[in-house]
Amino acid sequence: MTLQFKTNINTIECVQRISPYLEDEMGITFWHVDTEVSNKTLTIETETLSPSEIISIARKAGFIAKLLTKRVLN
Repeated sequence: MTLQFKTNINTIECVQRISPYLEDEMGITFWHVDTEVSNKTLTIETETLSPSEIISIARKAGFIAKLLTKRVLN
């Protein structure tokens, strides 16, 4: 499943700050933050984590995340 979130992850330093939280989460198979778009989009690939769990991880790292899209691939 692909989840996309609007965030306040604005800079490369912010990406570096959240990186350990996302890297340590076993349920995340891929993640990317696009700091060039206005939504500062965090894209997550996961088969096991819910949107609320990702939001909680972002919060632990000091960021805000709001679900934009959820796509399930067959």
